[in-house]
Amino acid sequence: MADNVAITAGSGTSIATDDIGGVQYQRVKLALGADGAATDLAPGQGLMAASVPVAIASNQSAVPVSLATAPALVAGSATIGATMDAGPSWTSSYLHTASADASAGADVTAAPTTGQKIVIDDVIVSTGAALTVTFEEETSGTDVLKLYMAANGIAQVTPRGKIKLATADKKLRVLTSGAGAVACTIVYHSEA
Repeated sequence: MADNVAITAGSGTSIATDDIGGVQYQRVKLALGADGAATDLAPGQGLMAASVPVAIASNQSAVPVSLATAPALVAGSATIGATMDAGPSWTSSYLHTASADASAGADVTAAPTTGQKIVIDDVIVSTGAALTVTFEEETSGTDVLKLYMAANGIAQVTPRGKIKLATADKKLRVLTSGAGAVACTIVYHSEA
């Protein structure tokens, strides 16, 4: 293929391109140096290994910019800087509770760390009868989650945001609309 591709066939207008391996790349000019002189940047030119002054301010004063390439990262073994996903930054707890009748309420978490609040990460609940299952904060009775369950139903709730109890030092409780088997597994953590 030839360099310089026509924008509209027959119009006589073209853009500056380079043909590299049968693929057309547009030529880009970058003002390099304090004098603002333009230099072509084309694929494969090797400029990325340099540290050059680049005129970026309105008064065209040059600012040194390093264009050196970063070292290669080996898949699965390298980290970028000191950041990496090491999982959640909290210590999770879980509690499994089963009851033949939770219509009077039952605790489904232990107490949080002193002075902190329970944050719910996952809820798995199953029922043997059709029940309304309500999760509420201990003593305040503030509802945080309500599920309408069919007989022999199962549900999992994994919130994308936080379900955090409003009051420190309170447990999460389950309350059902009537007698009937209910089983809950709650994964949670404590935070201020």
